[in-house]
Amino acid sequence: MSGLSERMHVEFLASAAHDGVFSRERMEEHWRILKGAHAKLDDELYEKAVARARILNTPADKKIDIASKNGVAKVQSSRDTMLWHLATMAALAYRGDKHGFLQWVLQQPETDRATAGWIFLWAEGSRFLRGQTDFALEHFSNKSTLELFHAVCERSEGAGFSRDELGLDRDFEEERLNCLEAMANDEIAPGIVAPRALLSRPFDPPRVEGRYTLEDGIILCA
Repeated sequence: MSGLSERMHVEFLASAAHDGVFSRERMEEHWRILKGAHAKLDDELYEKAVARARILNTPADKKIDIASKNGVAKVQSSRDTMLWHLATMAALAYRGDKHGFLQWVLQQPETDRATAGWIFLWAEGSRFLRGQTDFALEHFSNKSTLELFHAVCERSEGAGFSRDELGLDRDFEEERLNCLEAMANDEIAPGIVAPRALLSRPFDPPRVEGRYTLEDGIILCA
């Protein structure tokens, strides 16, 4: 094991769990041994291995990959706004959006305010409001990122959001306040319509949901 890369350690632990070699307890024990031999291994790698093991152990019909055409079709065939919310997170943060899911979700009347908030705040919308055009999101070009920001703003100041049930993690509050500061100080760049309706009030804490989990960009269905 000493010659394995960090990524190979993750795959080894996950595959071993999938093959029934390790229980979660054995994974933890093996990780402690690896950490003792390789002090530079980050604990985040272990969490990635656990997530990978969960994905491997979930039946194919209980997994949704938003990067696939079938995965997008499955999400779009549902009217479950929590599923849409997790698919939005998966597309933006992990898997990309080559099938146009994010623009679709922003056009749906039922889309929750928190889903649009997640898009705008996770991608650092305050920089967009101040006229920045370089965002370096891993799976998105600057052009597609700008189009997404504009779509959020148009929805906010147009149809708005009649549903506000899902909530966001407290970590997003700082970025929401950064956006409000840009608005209050008249720092909005020309041609941008600020999403005031979307961001004018705080988001509730995220709703606890047991039907779905998001593991390394893959949605697992209970």
